[in-house]
Amino acid sequence: MKAYAYLLLAICSLMSCASSKQQNWQNEHSNSLAYAKLSGTSSDDKLDILMKSYTKMMHQSLDFLNPKKGIAFAENITCSIRNL
Repeated sequence: MKAYAYLLLAICSLMSCASSKQQNWQNEHSNSLAYAKLSGTSSDDKLDILMKSYTKMMHQSLDFLNPKKGIAFAENITCSIRNL
């Protein structure tokens, strides 16, 4: 019975770790997009920032085990990009 309790505890801690990692990814993308939006950089530099963020987000969305969650993550970041 103790083994099940430890297994459940391990699963819960891994899930919370993954959630915080995903939240950090989202914050990182939001910060880079906000920088591109608010800074006085040229259009070419803004496009570079946008494409780097978009490419990184697409690679990160492939790290999800559940494809639905990966799609939701990509859609959420894409909505942020559209508001730029």
